[in-house]
Amino acid sequence: MIQKIRIFNYLCIYDMTIDLTCADLRKPPHYEDYEMLLYVQQGKRKTRNNRIVPVLSLYGANASGKTTVLKAVMQLQSIVAGGLISGSFQPNRIKLYPQENRYTEFEIEFWKHGDKYDYLLKYDNERIVKELLRKNETDIFVVENNTICQLSDVDTERPYIEKEYRTRCINITNSCQIKSFLSEITRAYPGTSLSMSLALDYLLNGIMVLADNRIEVWTGINKLASVYRSDLTEEERVDRAVKEIVEYLGKLDSGIVALDYHKEYYSSEPMGKILSSNVNADPDRLEIIEKDRFIANSVTSIHKSETGNDVRFKLSSESKGTKLLMGLLGVLLYSIKSGKTILVDELDESMHSLLLIQLVRLFKEKRLNNCSQIIFTAHNTDLIAADLLSLYEIGIVRYDKKQGSCFSRLADNLEAKSSRNIRKLYLDGYFGGIPFPFV
Repeated sequence: MIQKIRIFNYLCIYDMTIDLTCADLRKPPHYEDYEMLLYVQQGKRKTRNNRIVPVLSLYGANASGKTTVLKAVMQLQSIVAGGLISGSFQPNRIKLYPQENRYTEFEIEFWKHGDKYDYLLKYDNERIVKELLRKNETDIFVVENNTICQLSDVDTERPYIEKEYRTRCINITNSCQIKSFLSEITRAYPGTSLSMSLALDYLLNGIMVLADNRIEVWTGINKLASVYRSDLTEEERVDRAVKEIVEYLGKLDSGIVALDYHKEYYSSEPMGKILSSNVNADPDRLEIIEKDRFIANSVTSIHKSETGNDVRFKLSSESKGTKLLMGLLGVLLYSIKSGKTILVDELDESMHSLLLIQLVRLFKEKRLNNCSQIIFTAHNTDLIAADLLSLYEIGIVRYDKKQGSCFSRLADNLEAKSSRNIRKLYLDGYFGGIPFPFV
């Protein structure tokens, strides 16, 4: 689970820290018997500082910087996975800053198997200036200005690490680091450091960012199917995923009683021939898995007629909101079952407010959620009024010309703590993060 995200000098953000702890929240009496999660306790020592919220909603006006938070996490993942590329450096161009601050810095604190990790990446237009990994307040490695300054908890001798670092991470044309030390060394020596392996796995696989919540239905089905027992066949896992999604669709009053999903594989055939031979295939339903090899997905929704007979509809006949709901359900359930942190932009798009509340509720239910987490942007304020989220789980992003995008939580506001109508105060502008339109 993520405990903190810090973003410095990236797009509209100059310096923002997003805190997901609730250290000053008093533990309610008999909290163990609560059905809803206020926080998830992390760490081997149960302290207040290790209490992490399972949900963080980001509210704010359009162009306030909410989506930029998600983009920053995606950018961090991209650099860790593939290194710096042209266009990686996208600093804040509104605020004037000193020459020595002309760099971008991402820092993320997270928990994995009871240990707290802190990963920092600092870069400019040409190079990775600094990279650091810390575990339980102890540095695993520090690489700064093309030099390995600190290296511990590794089973491979340092000369080999340094040679691999120069070979894999340094650009020979300008002698600057452009590849991630964490990624390249872990791949070169998979068993050299368990801490580095776990950190890399979490950064690339434990965090899932949906910059666009338009998840295809089959993507959600296949994601959810991947968490079921490995001794099941692929067909059995998919069938189980479809049934679970349909079960939740029924609870959400969608009218869908079943889904018919299948996929067909095609090799070395022109796309036109595929389309003409399969009436269920269209370009949006084709997944390219490798050169000249495709998967054609077909999904049919089944409703009940007045007489109780099955009525089949092509997926294209369903509303935009229903299709979004079906895709999101698969991915959200996948996130919960696999213990991942998922970031979703505009979770409330084309979604009725009552359905939005129930989707967020999935991450608040103790019986469902062990250590998964959702961070999302939204505009629908019915969620604020639903008495589902704590003040620690409602964040406000506002834009200031001098400071760039700023973040705060309602828990930091004394007026919010004493008010019974948080939604009205927010819409009245007491916390900022709203537009002030005039036509």
